[in-house]
Amino acid sequence: KDKTTEFVAEALRQGFRAIDTANFPKHYDEALVGTALQEALSSSAARPLARKDLWIQTKFTPNACEGQPREVHPYNSSDPVPARVRASIQGSLDHLGLTYLDSLLLHAPMPQRTETLEAWRELERTRDGGIAREIGVSNFNAVELRWLLSEARIKPAFVQNRCLHKDGWDKAVRELCNEHGVRYQGFWLLTGNRFVSGSELVRKMAKRYGSTPEQVLFSFVTRGLGILALSGTKNPQHMREDLAVASGGLVLTADEIAELRVLELPKHTSNDPVKATFHSELQEDAEVFWVNPDSQALVHLGRLSAGESFEVNSYHSHEV
Repeated sequence: KDKTTEFVAEALRQGFRAIDTANFPKHYDEALVGTALQEALSSSAARPLARKDLWIQTKFTPNACEGQPREVHPYNSSDPVPARVRASIQGSLDHLGLTYLDSLLLHAPMPQRTETLEAWRELERTRDGGIAREIGVSNFNAVELRWLLSEARIKPAFVQNRCLHKDGWDKAVRELCNEHGVRYQGFWLLTGNRFVSGSELVRKMAKRYGSTPEQVLFSFVTRGLGILALSGTKNPQHMREDLAVASGGLVLTADEIAELRVLELPKHTSNDPVKATFHSELQEDAEVFWVNPDSQALVHLGRLSAGESFEVNSYHSHEV
């Protein structure tokens, strides 16, 4: 998180103009995003950007205070839900140095539907007042999304979900979005789908186009599935590659998209061996165990010294 300003500034230099963040101290440092934005918008910047050229999205997070020092709480968790939402939004505007947001999301459903609806009503008022130009939700399943669509005065403009091949690319939610004209944002597209980018099919396509497997995957999800893809890369070269796909530099054929739609995951049984390599980035030694799936007993594998690695021969049924 401490390099957030550096990474956001680099993304803007490479050509990204949309930024997704959250007022959620555990995983985001929104103020450092704001530092990069204000530097880019400053008239003293080498190539200053205009606010109208940027698209900024942030989130109200229901559990943002959990496990965090009181001084970084984005709101008072004992306040009524609407007050929590208002405090979080004002904090985001202050962190980012902005007077309005292009998009504001409810980061997840509240513990109770009545609370979720209270939070959504506050987002609707934010939309009415022009503080957020669009509003949406994140981490909603199809059941919760359908319910909210039936209750909302202003329907969500966006749904942002983790999108994995093993879950059918979140098919139920995407179909519901298409039915109601809601735009679907997908995250964890590369990290959570390494089997896809590492498959022989994708590698052949990448070789055919002179691209990377990750670019093939991005082209498939954006053009084949209609997903707005979120990129979390910190690598400038990968940023350029992502932007090349977004600008139409890699367009898969209808047949290639059809092949990728039916790509199947490998099927493993408990008898399939697997070799796992563990590397420690901790500052101290750690003990490694695996869990026997039948007895739930912990089996000691050994001690992993700081900065070192070792290999373990196991089976797909074992959780390490």
